[in-house]
Amino acid sequence: MPRNLLITAPPGTGKSTLVRRILQETSGERRGFYTEELRSNSERVGFRVVPDFCSRTLEGAVIAHTKYGGPKIGKYGIDIPRFEAVIPSLSGFNRDHYRPFLYLDEIGAMQLKSKVLFPFLVDLYLEAPNPFVGTIPVPEVYEDDCLKSIKARLDVEVRTISRETWVRDLAYVRNFLSAGVN
Repeated sequence: MPRNLLITAPPGTGKSTLVRRILQETSGERRGFYTEELRSNSERVGFRVVPDFCSRTLEGAVIAHTKYGGPKIGKYGIDIPRFEAVIPSLSGFNRDHYRPFLYLDEIGAMQLKSKVLFPFLVDLYLEAPNPFVGTIPVPEVYEDDCLKSIKARLDVEVRTISRETWVRDLAYVRNFLSAGVN
């Protein structure tokens, strides 16, 4: 069984929800971030990266907003320095044991604007003995050479989820992590 699991699906299917559910259900040390939407009057206006779910000392960093300048992904300007300021806190973890489990939600167009996330952090997580769960967009939404190279690795399993199979997919990720951390 590969030690790296990538979850893919169209937007709105529940990739991020699945990662957050796993984080709520598990205890112990883990490293990574998840990305959450920012809304104003029910309209999506940006994205925040929330590092180390169990850490109370780190708050999310707004990395993309409709009001930001900088490189654009659709209507969102990306604040690359703000995003990259979060990354050093994610690189320190115990590589001698199978804990913590590692996670990145999402490895997508916005996040890959950072040249620190890929290759440094993504490679660090993929090469670690720790189990890793990441989310990636479906190729119809976004794909580049970085994502293609990650998906082509022999130690990576790509799992496509759907709303219809979400509960079964959640159980699959639970089993993946329990197999990798025991």
